[in-house]
Amino acid sequence: MLKTIRIRNMRGVKEATIDNLTQVNILIGRNGVGKSTLLEAVYLASSWHNLKDEIRGVDKIDYVVRRRGFRGGWKEFKQTIWFQKDVEQAIDVILNFHSGKQLSFKISYNTEEAVWLEIPSEAREALRGVLEEYLLKKYRGKALRRMIEYYGYIAYYNAYTLRASDPWFETWTTLDLDLHLKLLRTLGIERETRFLQDVVLIDSRLIISDIERNVWPKLLARRLDKLILDVVREGFEVYVEDLTFIPTPMGSFVLALKTPETVIEVDGLGDGVRNAIAVSSILASVKDTLVLVEDPEIHLHPGGLAVLMSFMLRMARERNLQLIMSTHSVELVNIARRLCEELNMDLNVYFMERDREGVVETRILKGFDVDVLQKLGLDPRLLEVL
Repeated sequence: MLKTIRIRNMRGVKEATIDNLTQVNILIGRNGVGKSTLLEAVYLASSWHNLKDEIRGVDKIDYVVRRRGFRGGWKEFKQTIWFQKDVEQAIDVILNFHSGKQLSFKISYNTEEAVWLEIPSEAREALRGVLEEYLLKKYRGKALRRMIEYYGYIAYYNAYTLRASDPWFETWTTLDLDLHLKLLRTLGIERETRFLQDVVLIDSRLIISDIERNVWPKLLARRLDKLILDVVREGFEVYVEDLTFIPTPMGSFVLALKTPETVIEVDGLGDGVRNAIAVSSILASVKDTLVLVEDPEIHLHPGGLAVLMSFMLRMARERNLQLIMSTHSVELVNIARRLCEELNMDLNVYFMERDREGVVETRILKGFDVDVLQKLGLDPRLLEVL
C-alpha cells in the first residue's frame, strides 16, 4: 500500500505531500486546497501501467481532463491540468510504498505518451542488459548496435514505449508484454505496479449504465450481487426483494429493484440509493488495490452514509483495499472513526490547506484533536480560520 504521495505542478497545486498513509485515509479542508487534485494525480499516475479505466471504459488521461468541465479530452485540453498552465514544467507524482519502493512518474506535455516512470540511475545498467537481449532477438544488422547503445541511457520508460534521456535523438519502440514484465522484474516493482494497475476513482459522475456493463458481470459471476442487495435493504429500501435486469424498448437491459408490488429501474431511483449501488458495486468488484473516493457523502442521509461507510470499510478489510477519501462532512469523519475502532482498522484524518503560492500543507488530526475541537463547538474542517 501507499505510504507517501507527493505531487508537483498539477492544477492549483505547486507542491503537496501527504505522508504516513494507512489503510483508511480521509482528506478534509476547504474548497480548492487540492483534495481532488491529489486523488486525480494518483489516478493519472496509474495510467502508466493500465491506461484504461475499466469501470468507465475510457482512457484515464482523458477522464482526468474532462471530469470537471466535460469538454474534450487530453489532446484538446490537457494544458488545463498544469499549474498556472506552465506546460514547460513536468507534472511529478512520486509514490512511496510501505514496501520501501518508490515510483516517480512524470506527466509530459510534449510527448506522445503522457505518463513516464523515472528510472533510478543505479538500475539503468541492469535495464540495458534486458533490452540488449530483447533487441538482439527482435532485430538484425549493424543498426542494432546503435539502438543498444542508445537504450543503455534510458531515463524514463512508459508501459508502451521507451524514451532515452538524450534530447537530441529519440527512438521509440513498442513494448510487448513479455518485455514489460521483464523490465518490472528487473526494477523489482512488480507488486507495486500490480497494486496500481486496478486503481479506481469513485466520484459523483458515475453512470449506472457503466456499472451495469463493466462491473455487474463480475459481481454476478461470483454472486457478489447479494452484498449490494444487503446494502440497499439495510440503508435505503427495506422491502426490496432482489436486484435484477429488465429489458428496455431499445433492446438493452437495465438494472432494477424488485419490490413486492413492482420492478423499479435503478435509473429512476433517488440520487442517494443510486450512488450507494454504484459505489458498493465497485468496492465489491476490486481487490488488492487503491480506491480513491471523492465526497462519498453526496446525496446521502447520515443513516445511509453509515451503512455505505460500513460496507466500504468491510470491503477494504476483506479485499485488501487501501482507501483515500476526500470529504466536507464531519458526520463521515465521525462515522469512519467509530467504525474503524469497531473493525480494528487504522485511520488517518488529514487536514489540508494551501497558501497563495500553491504550496499545500497537511497535518494529521488524531481522534483526540477532533474530539476536543467538537467539544469546544469548533468545526475541524475550518482550522485555517480558527
